[in-house]
Amino acid sequence: MIERLLNTGNDFPGGVGSLVGEGDYTTVVVLNTAVEMPLPSSRYTIGRAQTFPAFLPLVKPSRPCSASVEVHHVSRNLTIWHCFDQSLKADLYSTALRTENGVYLIDPISLSSQAEADLLAAGKVIAVVVTNGNHARDSACFAKRFAVPIYAGIEAGITGVASLASAFLHDEVRVISVDGAGTGEIALYDQRDGGTMIIGDALVNFGSHGFTFLPPKYCSHPKRMRKSLRDLSAHSFDRMCFAHGTPILSHARERLVTLLDAA
Repeated sequence: MIERLLNTGNDFPGGVGSLVGEGDYTTVVVLNTAVEMPLPSSRYTIGRAQTFPAFLPLVKPSRPCSASVEVHHVSRNLTIWHCFDQSLKADLYSTALRTENGVYLIDPISLSSQAEADLLAAGKVIAVVVTNGNHARDSACFAKRFAVPIYAGIEAGITGVASLASAFLHDEVRVISVDGAGTGEIALYDQRDGGTMIIGDALVNFGSHGFTFLPPKYCSHPKRMRKSLRDLSAHSFDRMCFAHGTPILSHARERLVTLLDAA
């Protein structure tokens, strides 16, 4: 199954949006929290990163999910939203990270008005972050709506080029390059409350595959990717969120180290 890859729309071909493969699926939503919770005018960049300009044309959502989107507040500063896109046979996950300065929307997919109001009840949006070149998704819509910049990693291939000599977003969220994974892949690290690591495609956590690496055929350099992931383990984090898959809400760093040691 993992050898199949469908056209993933805004999760561009060559991404991991549909590693779940083809066929009929039943989505089960469990509402109680567990260690792994099943849940249904300037330009800014990181280093020499490529980004969208802050002022963008109004863009309609790329493709609404075939089922309603659920919003889940998984910690004081962390919210995720998720849907199963029937047309792609793919689970799409997005993350909102709240900080003292405001809310970062990471790899965002579209929301209903009510779900968006629920998501944003606790803070003002200050930026959109795209974790790799395959995850534009509905970033342009959110950036336009809230008049905020979109950040992306080096070589993400997203329109516009500028430079920002910092490894942090607003001096509070660390931006870490994940070399060898998808195009322009980055991870985001927030050290508060036990630590949270937010991943693009380099790691996934869904279905029969569970918590595992992006398959080598979709990596630019698998060995370099695993070294980059080993470097992530130098940070302390209890939680890990993904662009594709169920978040890990406890002992995430230990799970990553175990995975790397077994590789």
